[in-house]
Amino acid sequence: MRVLRTTQEVDAIPQPGIRHLIQQRLSELDLEEPYDRMGELILVEPGDTPAFLEDRTGIWITSGIFGDAKYGEPEFMPSFEWLEHQADCYEMLFVISDDGFGTVLFVPDAVGIDPDLLAFCREYATTTA
Repeated sequence: MRVLRTTQEVDAIPQPGIRHLIQQRLSELDLEEPYDRMGELILVEPGDTPAFLEDRTGIWITSGIFGDAKYGEPEFMPSFEWLEHQADCYEMLFVISDDGFGTVLFVPDAVGIDPDLLAFCREYATTTA
């Protein structure tokens, strides 16, 4: 898990498509460094499981926020605001508080990324044009 707080951290992302997408989002939001004033930007890395991400970020990905149901169970309801499949990754937004503070996860659609996390993304994502 890589938390992105500065231009240098974003510029160091090795995947050009993901790097460009995050740079575009930062430009659209017109944020100043550090970027974590309105929330966290997180790039998921190989080995990051949903449980690890939930523990480190405090967001609910495959655990139920509205009950005990987990991803894959009939009663499960995801808690993201939106989840979109971009060209090279999934982009998932969680709004944490009423003031708009949130977390954006960028999940590479790539070999090495946790298969359960990718299955979750594939099931719930909308595709961008």
